[in-house]
Amino acid sequence: RVRALASATPDAQATHGIRRIFLSHAAADERLAALVRNEIVRLQPGIEVFLASRPGDIRADEDWLAVIQRQLREADAYVVLL
Repeated sequence: RVRALASATPDAQATHGIRRIFLSHAAADERLAALVRNEIVRLQPGIEVFLASRPGDIRADEDWLAVIQRQLREADAYVVLL
């Protein structure tokens, strides 16, 4: 069960300037990661959540490792599912 991650009314203070989140998860948690990502995006429109397992987050013609490393560098915050 996912609890509310933020208020339903997004503003700069509610997100503390966070615009990009890197969401890390094990392959076994792919469905949970997608749910968490969708809730963040729903509750805080305008925040980008990178999820490597999400189709389209890494294009077929891109170097997978390079994309992951770039997303890690550019993220304002990290969510790790353990």
